[in-house]
Amino acid sequence: MVERIDVRIPLPDGIELAAWLFLPENTEKPLPAITMAHGFGGTRHHSIEHTARRFIEAGYAVLLHDRRNFGDSGGTPRQDIDPYQQIADGRWAITYLGTRREIDEQRTGIWGFSYAGGHALQRLRDRTAPRPAPRGTRPGRPLPPGRT
Repeated sequence: MVERIDVRIPLPDGIELAAWLFLPENTEKPLPAITMAHGFGGTRHHSIEHTARRFIEAGYAVLLHDRRNFGDSGGTPRQDIDPYQQIADGRWAITYLGTRREIDEQRTGIWGFSYAGGHALQRLRDRTAPRPAPRGTRPGRPLPPGRT
């Protein structure tokens, strides 16, 4: 059996991401967890729940969220894609997982395919490959378009 909880993830600018938090029942807590979102332009209602359920069957909690400006999440303009903002929002999804008593914040991960897979790789690179920040930027923030 799986418990699905509707949650809202508050972002620093006042927007909230709509999400489902899936918790496997009869599993020792705190749980390892995975955050995931759909690829380019999709929502959590677009055939991704079956993938989340595979992780749940393996004992993971899963946070499946709609991206800013999509689905049930807040933000305007609607259906606007900003990869830098979406990657930053994904970091807040991981932070949110760490606030839940059911979750082991030391065992959280990210998963994505297609466009969301690129975001997962970017977030992983940000966490594991520290590098000097170019002049005019702050460490830990993605570079603006056109900067290398």
